[in-house]
Amino acid sequence: MYLSGLSYTRSQLEIDDRYSSKYGEFDFDVMKFPNASHLMRSLHDRGFRVTTWITPFSNIGSPATAEGAKKGFWIADAASATSNPTPAYTKW
Repeated sequence: MYLSGLSYTRSQLEIDDRYSSKYGEFDFDVMKFPNASHLMRSLHDRGFRVTTWITPFSNIGSPATAEGAKKGFWIADAASATSNPTPAYTKW
């Protein structure tokens, strides 16, 4: 199946940066994607595989950051690495 007569086959569609509510979360921002499940169904029905961009970091203050800190998933600050590990926060 070709896309709009341009000789490009339909295959993969990557939903990139800023689709989620915050970096590190696995949800869709409902303001940008009010019905993400319908969007996915529609794209799949048209022959697309769909993936999303996932980051190995999260926004400070997000649920993912809190969960990762509680479970010790984040890289520890060097000063606290041996005693009471705390995440090594940085700005991107």
